Amino acid sequence: MKTQDQSVEGGHEGRGSKGARLSWFFFLGRRRLGKPGEWRGDGFERREPGWFSGKRGRKRVGLKRICVIDGQGGGIGATLIKYIKEAYGESLEVLALGTNAIATSQMMRAGANRGATGESAICWTVRQADCVIGPVAITWANAMLGEVTPRVAEAVMSCPSPKILLPLTQERVVIVGVGKEPLPHLVQALVQEKLKEVLEDV
Repeated sequence: MKTQDQSVEGGHEGRGSKGARLSWFFFLGRRRLGKPGEWRGDGFERREPGWFSGKRGRKRVGLKRICVIDGQGGGIGATLIKYIKEAYGESLEVLALGTNAIATSQMMRAGANRGATGESAICWTVRQADCVIGPVAITWANAMLGEVTPRVAEAVMSCPSPKILLPLTQERVVIVGVGKEPLPHLVQALVQEKLKEVLEDV
């Protein structure tokens, strides 16, 4: 009668043998990066670009992720993405999140890496962002003719990442102390000053 450590065929060690346990140990100890599903020695498994996840939680590596949110025609979001791409190129992953399909399409044309539309997509994606950018109205429930739902506004303000907001809105709201600057000037200040400061801290 053969024991567990004896060979089934050809003299190889069995499943519970010391050799098999060592082989399993070295398999877990590999440190390989790149394709989804490969293992690292710290126990994290690659699930999507820039992330490793496992029993220990989620660990951020690689490109920083910027979420640009806009609605209506998507003009503000498209301008933001255009300037961000000109300044940072492909060193950042820019995600276009539109409250409607037209806004998302405009932002994708401006050079976003990926895009998604709707309440569910926005609420899910902002939780994984390193920075959220958009007009100030994305934090107000029922703004943009109701396109910014209460869930979207709550998700934006509840996510732990920093937010950089432009003081632009069509709502009947007056923000005291903010000068009237054209959109290009505001976007330049956001990209060249504020975004750079935020990225240094995340």
